[in-house]
Amino acid sequence: MAYYLEKRDPEFEHRMGEVLCIYKEINLQNEAEESGVTPSVITVSVDEKPGVQAIKNIAPDIMPEPGKQSRIMRDYEYKRLGTLSILAALDLHDGHVIAQVHDKHRSIEFISLLEASWMFIILPDPPSVSSWIIIPPTLSQGDHEIPYEQTGAISLCPYP
Repeated sequence: MAYYLEKRDPEFEHRMGEVLCIYKEINLQNEAEESGVTPSVITVSVDEKPGVQAIKNIAPDIMPEPGKQSRIMRDYEYKRLGTLSILAALDLHDGHVIAQVHDKHRSIEFISLLEASWMFIILPDPPSVSSWIIIPPTLSQGDHEIPYEQTGAISLCPYP
């Protein structure tokens, strides 16, 4: 049996170049910051994981016992607690992560993450920040354009 990878995105090479360029710029900014230059641009990478199954074990785990079993045993049955969306923002300059868990997956939750990112990443040092770049996830409904329209203070970079 032989496997292959079908190229589905004709713009992949171009988009990959843009993303790599952003990371190179961040590396140069971080090197300049080591020399005492305060970065004027903050770059935040945002990602999401919608539809995560929330489950709960209904029986306790059985711990390993010498002579009986050598690993933790877990019952395969569980209780479903619905689905959740996990959103996270990563400051690409210092590695600070802001994570949120929501019951729904709408643009309002995405905006909530951006607001939290603004509070914890930008506001502590506002005079030195002149621009905020967000690398959004690929959202199925195209919701990533809504925060840009509502805040106006950020620039939005395409992310494959």
